[in-house]
Amino acid sequence: MADIDDILTYLNENNFKSDDIKKNVVQALSPYFLDISAINKFWTTPELLTFFSFLITYGTDKKLHDDLLEVLSHYRKAFLSDEQTAFSIFDKGFENFSNIENMMSSMKTKNKQTILASINSIEDLNKNEIFDLFSEIMDYIGKIIDLSITPQTREIWALISIHKNKQIDFEKIKLMKFGILVQNIIDANTLRNIYLPGPLGIRLSDWRNISYHHDYVINDNSVTCSYKDKQFTLTINELSEHLHFIVRSLNILYIARLVISFDNSEKFVKYKTLNNPLNTNLIDRVLASGLKTSLLTQQFRLEEVTRTEDCVTITVFDLSINSISKDENMERRIHSSQFLFQVWSQYRSKKVEVKYSTLNDGKCFSSSIESGWCESFSNGDISIEELASKVKFTKLIKTF
Repeated sequence: MADIDDILTYLNENNFKSDDIKKNVVQALSPYFLDISAINKFWTTPELLTFFSFLITYGTDKKLHDDLLEVLSHYRKAFLSDEQTAFSIFDKGFENFSNIENMMSSMKTKNKQTILASINSIEDLNKNEIFDLFSEIMDYIGKIIDLSITPQTREIWALISIHKNKQIDFEKIKLMKFGILVQNIIDANTLRNIYLPGPLGIRLSDWRNISYHHDYVINDNSVTCSYKDKQFTLTINELSEHLHFIVRSLNILYIARLVISFDNSEKFVKYKTLNNPLNTNLIDRVLASGLKTSLLTQQFRLEEVTRTEDCVTITVFDLSINSISKDENMERRIHSSQFLFQVWSQYRSKKVEVKYSTLNDGKCFSSSIESGWCESFSNGDISIEELASKVKFTKLIKTF
């Protein structure tokens, strides 16, 4: 998937303004949302920006639009059939979803970079290195299916059952084997491109078993995989192509859930669940990565995140001007304070602070707020104007 930080950095370097980026993001995401206002409200979140990069990455994939809408349709049909039950099942997945994000964050980056680098230099690899590459790809396939696709498949089958008016027990569904869930979905004649991906159309559950049970034999330049009473042999490039389709399935399922989260953010309040779709159980590395992405949409670069027992402080670097002398009305310095609530939403610290810096002045301005005011705004007890009035501004240098 195209790296969204690289995309945003390129846009900033080529003088695209925040409004230009927003216009493109909203336009690209709109076909998949029922509530367009949700895109306008949350477009700077790393989740929706990830969706934007996803659409760029798969821009030539003509089937992607229909496959993503097909997954979304099952969520939406379930909500129409039995909204309360569907939201209950969906809400139970939030903590699991953030746990998955934590586990996948390091695993995806490390394995993907290693695999891509090796595939691109396959002609330079010796026999042992080629063997290791085959093993890494097979291991990667098993992990992404088991860590990410399997939990969401339980949820999807439960929601399909709801809109087909079947009596469900989600606790029992959670205990069902992955292979049974996949076959149930295939038998329902839906999501076939997701669960039978790639040229060979092998079930994701069979790929998972091949990987985890090591039902494959690596020869010099090929791998022979066995499942049930069948076999197939692939070269390294053919295996890489199948990996692409499996990752595509992972991405479509992941993005569909993000869309549903943001598209229904107001209803989470109704059912007294999360009052916005942002996860708050993510590890620091994932939180900082997401914050970095959000800042880039506003022409700021995240320089540093520091945490104490009582306070989280971020330092941002202004990419649009190199000196506060060009910020006569303090627009950019005040603008940086708008990230206080997002920082609080992610870290839930007693106090949050944003330090503003430029190329010529260094750290020159600070904004901060106590957590109680952010919590009151989050609960709808105070307006955004009242929240803004509680922000404290401090000059860090004496030259302005």
